[in-house]
Order: sequence, then C-alpha cells, then structure tokens
Amino acid sequence: MKIEWVIPCRYVEIRDNIATIVGAGGDSFMVTEEPWTIEIMLAIRISALVEELGPDKVYSVENNIRDPNGKVIQEEVGSFSAMARGELADPNWLQGVWVPAEAKFSAEIEGTYTVTHKFGDSEHLLPLHVAHGPEPGDSPELFEGD
Repeated sequence: MKIEWVIPCRYVEIRDNIATIVGAGGDSFMVTEEPWTIEIMLAIRISALVEELGPDKVYSVENNIRDPNGKVIQEEVGSFSAMARGELADPNWLQGVWVPAEAKFSAEIEGTYTVTHKFGDSEHLLPLHVAHGPEPGDSPELFEGD
C-alpha cells in the first residue's frame, strides 16, 4: 500500500471511489492576525494490490501537524482498511482508493507547517504556508491610471 497523493482543497467528496475535488492546490494562507485557525480538506489517494485490501487487512494510520519550528501541534492515530473494487484483468494491477480527510490547526506563527500522513509503511509530507497579508480585497491594484 502506498500514498500516491495528498491534495489540499476546499472540498472533497468520495462516492463509489470517485473523487469530486473543489478548490484544489491551495497550500498557502494569508492571515491578518495570529493565532489563526487554518482549516483545509485533503483528498488522499492510496494505491494497493488487491491482496492488500479487504476487511481482514487493517493498517495503522498516523496523521500529525508540525509548526514551522518542528513541534507537533496535533496528532491522530487510528486504523484503516478498504475493500477491493471487484475483479481485475491482472491481479498485479494496482487499485486506487480515495480517502477524504481534514486538517484543522491554530497557526500561531508565520512559516511552513507540515502535515504528515502515514498509512502502514507509506508516508507523505504536505507543506502548508502561513503568512501575514492583507484582508481579501485589500490588495493593491495591479494596474493604475485606467
């Protein structure tokens, strides 16, 4: 089993193992004051062989968030299993499994926060950048004089 991707987004929904992802790719946050609560959805895609899936195949899961200084500010531990989606033409083909998740944390300082996901032996690191900036709509005009 391997984590293929972790996509930050505003919304993710999984139905019949098909993902609907809205607002994908947002990994930078401009905040006006600290602390600020950062809340983001994550679309996680895992690939596995059919033999690695099933109700009897349970994997440990660990998710944590580190602040820019490397301090763990949130940690969750659990377990995960998924079913294969029917017969494949070749049992050596990988099956993709989508998992929706949420990351929510208090950003107390500017910098890069790291969201770490571990499924079994597979690990994926996702950087999220937090910086001070203007309120939305308060940014300077790109062009003047029109």
